[in-house]
Amino acid sequence: MRKEAVDDENIFIGLKIVEGWENLTIGNQEIAHTNGLILNLRDLTDSNFSVEVDKASHTILIGNLAGGYTASKQQLTLDPTVQESCGTLSSANAEYQMTQSLSSTGTCFTVAADNVTLDCAGFSIEYANSTTGYGVSTTGYNTTVIKNCRFNRVNSIPQNGAAVFFSGTNNSLVFNNTFNISGNYSFGVSLDLGNRTNVTSNLINVSGNFSQGIGISKSEFSNVSNNIINTTNGNNDYGINLTTSSFNTVAGNSISTYGKGGSQAWGISVSNVVNNNSVTNNNISTSGVSTNFGIRFTSTINNNNISGNTIRTKGTNANTGISISTTARNNTISNNIIYTSGTSSGNYGIGLATTMTGNIISGNFVNTTGTSQNYGIYLTGNT
Repeated sequence: MRKEAVDDENIFIGLKIVEGWENLTIGNQEIAHTNGLILNLRDLTDSNFSVEVDKASHTILIGNLAGGYTASKQQLTLDPTVQESCGTLSSANAEYQMTQSLSSTGTCFTVAADNVTLDCAGFSIEYANSTTGYGVSTTGYNTTVIKNCRFNRVNSIPQNGAAVFFSGTNNSLVFNNTFNISGNYSFGVSLDLGNRTNVTSNLINVSGNFSQGIGISKSEFSNVSNNIINTTNGNNDYGINLTTSSFNTVAGNSISTYGKGGSQAWGISVSNVVNNNSVTNNNISTSGVSTNFGIRFTSTINNNNISGNTIRTKGTNANTGISISTTARNNTISNNIIYTSGTSSGNYGIGLATTMTGNIISGNFVNTTGTSQNYGIYLTGNT
């Protein structure tokens, strides 16, 4: 940072600290912790000086002051805290940046403060090497940002766990991360009891039975967009799974699910009292032995929008592009492109079943193939 020249003796050049800070250093002078402090920089002999503060998100303004702080203010970019080991991130309003790849027997990072950013800077976090754990976990803290990380779980024996686990966390972001996760009941990203979370531009690879790329439960007003999700080599695998969640947006994702053994691979599943969700412009491919769904809504679903998706499902039998079932009202299915195929029977492009009222199906392109009982649109049970 440069100190500006001063011609007018009535103009005071200085810094005003407008938020909390600690251990501020200007030049070689360390300043005690004081909020709202105005510092005179004229006493500095060099035209160049440095400002250091131990928490990157705190704000410092520099400018001209004439009888008060008036003009030419500039927010400075401060260096983040270097994070060289797994542990607890406990400083509020802080950014932590990794400088090397890390490994943990269980959980690597626990976030224990509001407004914390973890920037892995492209380094990897290997977690749950011997016991169930998380890459990053936080419960009850808000505005958490996880970005530029590579999450690896190579030991598939410990079951359960997620690379990123948020519970009771609002206004958070999971951005530009890569996930390579193996093990039964595993998640790339798991969100529970949180609102207004953005999960975007991530690459998620998950393998194992009952595993999910992204799982969201009891959450609202979240955005899941532009992610690439692959689930492989398991039964009952989900690309994206929303349960008891409303007012969420799932858009622009590329999802491939492959189930082996018994059956059931879901591209996007939305279930158990889900209202006013938008599932649009996703590209979904599901395959497995049988009972594969591109998009499935079930159990009390109202006022949801499913539009502009491209879906391909294939397996032995009972493959469905879009399925809506069990008390569904005023949902819209429009302008989707659907291909369903099976080597046996019972493949549906769009299926609606059991207590349907006021749903709209329009503008869809559907192609189904199989040996018998294949339908473009299939309605049954009070629809």
